[in-house]
Amino acid sequence: MSRRARSWHLRIPGLLDRLAGIAISFVLLEGVILYIDQRLFPLVAHLPFRPGTAILFLASISYGLSRVTAFHPAFQSDYRTWLQSTPWTSRKPLPMGPIELVWEDGLFVASLILLAATLPEPHAVQLLCAFLLAHLVGLSFSFLLTRTRAPGYATAFGLGLAVGLWRQPMACLAVATLVYLIAYEGVWQALRSFPWEAWKWPKPSSDLTSMDWLRENCGWPYDRLLGEVIEVRGISRIDALLGCMLGSWWLYVLASLIRDPKDRLVVLLLAAAPAALVVPHFRLIIYVNGYVYPISLWARIWTFRWIIPGYDQIFVAPFCSLLAGAMTGAFLHAWGLPLEVCLPPAYGVAVLVALVTPPRLRRWRLTGQHRLVPMITPGQKKYVQVG
Repeated sequence: MSRRARSWHLRIPGLLDRLAGIAISFVLLEGVILYIDQRLFPLVAHLPFRPGTAILFLASISYGLSRVTAFHPAFQSDYRTWLQSTPWTSRKPLPMGPIELVWEDGLFVASLILLAATLPEPHAVQLLCAFLLAHLVGLSFSFLLTRTRAPGYATAFGLGLAVGLWRQPMACLAVATLVYLIAYEGVWQALRSFPWEAWKWPKPSSDLTSMDWLRENCGWPYDRLLGEVIEVRGISRIDALLGCMLGSWWLYVLASLIRDPKDRLVVLLLAAAPAALVVPHFRLIIYVNGYVYPISLWARIWTFRWIIPGYDQIFVAPFCSLLAGAMTGAFLHAWGLPLEVCLPPAYGVAVLVALVTPPRLRRWRLTGQHRLVPMITPGQKKYVQVG
């Protein structure tokens, strides 16, 4: 029986050592503070928070994240490569330890709660919420790496709701628990699809039809044109839509944690407005990088070709992005909604329009009416060798 219990403990290596280190740090720091407070001068009343509480929250958050990053093959390249070379399947346990929560995790969190019970304000439920939220953050990033779309988006949206309820610990814990059930199913979906497409790197091939060998023999402009055919992949429209909705939702959630409405509005304007303005300009820079106008401005005026649709189409998306964001915010505000509610969806619409408005980057670079100019990068052959 003791051997079996020892094997269970080994599923999370270093658990007892970590607990011992946290306990020692907590006791030493709180002991020093209490000694100073009772013997020298009153210190606790002047502290914004107890250092012991900070230690416990940091330990809970770091442990929740490490339970994903240290055990999930998506975060460990060597582990993932080795696992691909073995006959492992999702029906077998992971060799380095489980990704899902196990009873040892309850032992760790319960120990933190017992340490917190010695403080005037225990924050027991908040410690459990911090652990679950940090663990869900790690799982959300793992879904991104493994391309597990549906559970990933559902977890990210639900996690935002749980974070928004942080000041209501019991509601936050209930929502985080429900979100974890969704994430738990997503973990097994990701493991069943292992090895993931994101990590299927192209293998060297001697097949001439693969065109990989051309990348080493072409100079400008042929290597640039071939790169557009092989490498350029745009974001799908469904991912752009869900990603912008998720970004707007999280922007609203994080801003709602600020108590003062004026400070909340200032943060929304200063933190998110530059992104809504930069994204359209960034898209334009990507499109014109190495692909310039077919004729100069004076040539347009002289030849009365003031608009060249095949080239000027790249200016439509940035203009529509800025216009759509401003119109969305004005429309929602006209309905009587407060600005802190109107701004996040306005920013999301601006970014969405910049991402999905045609032409797509690959189509523009291959068929647009433009001139190619040399954009030589380090390690790239400068020009085509002739003669």
